[in-house]
Amino acid sequence: DYLSAYDVIHYNELLYNRITGREASARAGLQARLETEPNRGLDELPVGVDAPEEYRFVLSLERPRLVLSARKQIDTLFFKPNLTPRTLGGFLEMCRKKRFLAGADRTLVLKNPSDYYFNFREVHAMLPRAKFIFIHRHPLPMLNSYLHGFRGILDQPSGYAALLDQRYASLFSGFQLRRKLFLKVFRSDAACQLLARRLAESFRYYLDNLPRIPAAQWVSIRYEDLCADPGSCLSRISRHLRLELSPRVPPNFIAPRNLPVPERVWRHYSDRVDEMRPYLEHCNYALRPEPANMAMHGANSG
Repeated sequence: DYLSAYDVIHYNELLYNRITGREASARAGLQARLETEPNRGLDELPVGVDAPEEYRFVLSLERPRLVLSARKQIDTLFFKPNLTPRTLGGFLEMCRKKRFLAGADRTLVLKNPSDYYFNFREVHAMLPRAKFIFIHRHPLPMLNSYLHGFRGILDQPSGYAALLDQRYASLFSGFQLRRKLFLKVFRSDAACQLLARRLAESFRYYLDNLPRIPAAQWVSIRYEDLCADPGSCLSRISRHLRLELSPRVPPNFIAPRNLPVPERVWRHYSDRVDEMRPYLEHCNYALRPEPANMAMHGANSG
């Protein structure tokens, strides 16, 4: 079981729709609305009522304050923890709702990247029986993807993202000063530098805190391996975490993108590569991806 786009967008009506028999019509109406969206905005992934989504969208998160600091804006978007003692009650309510709707004791797989970077040890303290699936990606294309995707949905509104998150929708209403500030940051060299630095710091956090999680409660896989052979990766997760998973992935289901990498992304990654070296070695990554998979373009591209 997992949290879907339907679960997020109709979160306050989930139990009512099920009990009153309105669930099928609500799902059909939402699916018709989502079919007008070309993709999810961040990338070219198609969207629909069953698309997996992040649990942060159903937590009662405070609206970000208007800040001028580029560092605080980057942290707000990518690294600020969402699952905290303050939001734990809402998180557990979500889990109880999903259990009721499932009608059985099904394993619930939840995702939320911002609770990985600097928060998974605290999540373990709050939920000591939870199991963790860490999906790594080489830092260079990850840094490039963040800058590319989030700048895109700040430049042009995404109807799908607006349905998921009212805070995002508010960026395109009224004076739009916050959106303009975010865009200014993302177009700057400072944003690339800050993201590279915070990623390097998060990798240190990961290596320092991973030993605090019992070995039987976590498994680590690489995004690149998951794309190449999703069935084997899911089988490995199932075996290690003792979950009953039956991989059913159609052939060629995953098609990773190879985005052009601007010179500034290469430069700021190179500035941090020695700092990232222990993490890269831990994940068995080369210091730089194979040239065939990463094309470097000029400073004004990307």
